[in-house]
Amino acid sequence: MEARQEVLNTVLAQLLEQEGLIARPEQRTAQGKAPDVWLVLGGLTLLLEAGSG
Repeated sequence: MEARQEVLNTVLAQLLEQEGLIARPEQRTAQGKAPDVWLVLGGLTLLLEAGSG
C-alpha cells in the first residue's frame, strides 16, 4: 500500500513536534517555495525535501 507524499510529510512533522521541535508540513516560505517539511532546530531553519518510491 502506497501513501501519498503529503500524508507522509504531515506524519513526519507531527512526529518531530512530539519530540519538542517546531515543524510544519507543506508550509510556504516568503520566497513562495513549499518544502515538504519546514523545521526549526536550535534556531536554525531547515527546509526538508524528500521523495518516496
